[in-house]
Amino acid sequence: MATHDFQEAETSHAPAEVLPLNRIKKLMKEEADVKAVAADASYAAARATEFLIEAMAARAFQVTLAENRDTISYGDVATSVSQWAATEFLRDIVPQRVPLSEIIKRLRTSNEQSQAAGNGEVIDGKDEVMHTPNGGIVQS
Repeated sequence: MATHDFQEAETSHAPAEVLPLNRIKKLMKEEADVKAVAADASYAAARATEFLIEAMAARAFQVTLAENRDTISYGDVATSVSQWAATEFLRDIVPQRVPLSEIIKRLRTSNEQSQAAGNGEVIDGKDEVMHTPNGGIVQS
């Protein structure tokens, strides 16, 4: 019986609504010049969004499997977004996480480069150091 139900669901021509069409329509109308959205347009956008989510989940799961895990994490989604050209527009929304230690390391490297160039710099985010024209250092 379960097999029959599955086959029937497979052949159904009306897929279950996953994303609420009213919400999709509302999002589409947020564009400044859009006055109205046809029902078939919001349906097409909803289905396209569902397919995008499915594809992203599949790619994220491949990252998960490569790390011998079975639960998709934020990092898996971020990695899949960063590696897939089709989701380039999402890279600012789903960035790779950067450990605080890496940020501090980058800041120190940047500060060292600034110091070598003779520019002002920020040390550990607290003090600003300015280099005078004669090579002296003024700390504020």
